[in-house]
Amino acid sequence: MEKALSLTPGQAAKASSSSLKRFDAVYIGSETCQNLLASRADVDALAAKFKGTIVLSTALLDEAALESALSLAGHAARKFGYDRIEVAVNDYGFLSELKREHKGRMKVSAGRLMMLNILGVWRQIDTPYLTYLSENFGVAALEADNPFYLYKRGPESPFAVHFHTPLRLLATTRYCAYSDKFPACGRLCRDRQLKLKNTQLKGGFIVSFNNGYYMREKPFSHPLVTRTVHTPADGKSS
Repeated sequence: MEKALSLTPGQAAKASSSSLKRFDAVYIGSETCQNLLASRADVDALAAKFKGTIVLSTALLDEAALESALSLAGHAARKFGYDRIEVAVNDYGFLSELKREHKGRMKVSAGRLMMLNILGVWRQIDTPYLTYLSENFGVAALEADNPFYLYKRGPESPFAVHFHTPLRLLATTRYCAYSDKFPACGRLCRDRQLKLKNTQLKGGFIVSFNNGYYMREKPFSHPLVTRTVHTPADGKSS
């Protein structure tokens, strides 16, 4: 079982080499905000202090962001090799462009937004559509944070699952609270998290960036889970 850590570019910049040693992979970027896409410098700095697999986390992308993501993936693959770089994809256009540019050599996983879109309809992971993504775009792994879709699924599925913990994505929006006052993103949201409490509900809820999360403390194991991905969750209570 691989262990991975999911970080924003800001968090990755602050992480020390010693703190990353116990992980097999580090995700850098964001699955929900295109403005948190890592830069070439971000990836180069991470690769200098971490020798494991680097996963480029990407969100839904507009045209300019898609070009930036393609450029980043190409740079990372050329500099560090296809064996060391993976891309978590949440945009179908980006998935198609990765296939066109890299001819199936790039390791690609279907991101959590893409999985929510697919599994919200099919309710299980061994679907014809996922098989289509695998056969036509090289998708070999699924990013997931909800155990519901893995219940009663055996190890016969062709897809490996990268399970994210302890935060389960509940809701996301492309609206940015800062965009009206600051047209150019300055990443003013930083890496802030706000933890919410409700006496009627078990577990914690965290608001971070443009997302709402449920905090699920219990570990989860399943034959299909080949990697656990930890996201730092240290939000202040409110």
